[in-house]
Amino acid sequence: MQPDRTVKRPQPYVADHVDRGILRLLQTDARRPFSSMAAELGVSDQTVARRYQRLRDRAGVRVVALTEPNPTRHELWLLRIRSAANNVDSLMSNLAVRTDTAWISTVAGPQGVESTTMVFRERTETGFALVRELSAQHSVASVSAQLCMSVFFGGPDSLLTKDDGPLEAGHPTNLPKPRARNDHDPDGRLLQALSIDGRASLKQLSRASGLSEDTAQSRVHALAAEGAFYFDVDFDPTLLGYTSTFAIWATVAPAQLSHAGIALARHREVSFAAATTGNTNLYAVAHCVDDHAMYRYITGDLARLPGIQHVETAPHLRSIKRARRDLTS
Repeated sequence: MQPDRTVKRPQPYVADHVDRGILRLLQTDARRPFSSMAAELGVSDQTVARRYQRLRDRAGVRVVALTEPNPTRHELWLLRIRSAANNVDSLMSNLAVRTDTAWISTVAGPQGVESTTMVFRERTETGFALVRELSAQHSVASVSAQLCMSVFFGGPDSLLTKDDGPLEAGHPTNLPKPRARNDHDPDGRLLQALSIDGRASLKQLSRASGLSEDTAQSRVHALAAEGAFYFDVDFDPTLLGYTSTFAIWATVAPAQLSHAGIALARHREVSFAAATTGNTNLYAVAHCVDDHAMYRYITGDLARLPGIQHVETAPHLRSIKRARRDLTS
């Protein structure tokens, strides 16, 4: 009898009710003490600490501080890039290390594997340097760039709020205008430390900023209140049992675009929705438990959006970069 040489792939970690409770509480207060979470969830402090560490180690959960883009200085663009199959990994790696990119994925497009990425662009920039650079590469077949004119719902972690209660979306839309960040002053060093680990201890924040622990704590509260940053709970949607992720490009009658976008943002499957320029004017990312559920969503709630005329879908193949980014200016 021949030995079984089948390679068994590790099963993805799926959150249970305690894990989901921890994630939900982190979204409402990212630096909430474990003891406070434990009291609300009805478990011990040690259980919360152990579960959080397991979520970090096995599911890639990270609490990170993100600098809110200044709407007077930055534009959010969606790039759709088609390149030679043997160049996709290299291209994605180069895009991922840039500080102006976020939410980079490969998708199965109508002409093969494509990549989608969000780019934060300076309004004062002459032309679009990244598009020019990509277009000049021989291995890149085509690049399309769509300006996100209005974001109806943002942040991939907003999924949890729709599933587990009437909480606000994970990505704020009504923050005060953020101030410029300087990594050489104490506040800038605090933000840098929090962008790596939003739950860094006061001792770690004190060491990073050069401030006392009490001063570091008060500055974190003050900076958050000023809108200098917001906390994001960064994780893979498969943690919540969503194994099917699709990019959606839709065309909606202009008179109905706002109504359609607002309705789309309310769908529990949707983690990002925006009105865009281009051949299609509504873009979204949707997550379902499996492909059959995605089919029901596309032919059901999505098809019933007001003014919807055309829909193109592309399944996500791999996520290269999620919410973690560093926008310092």
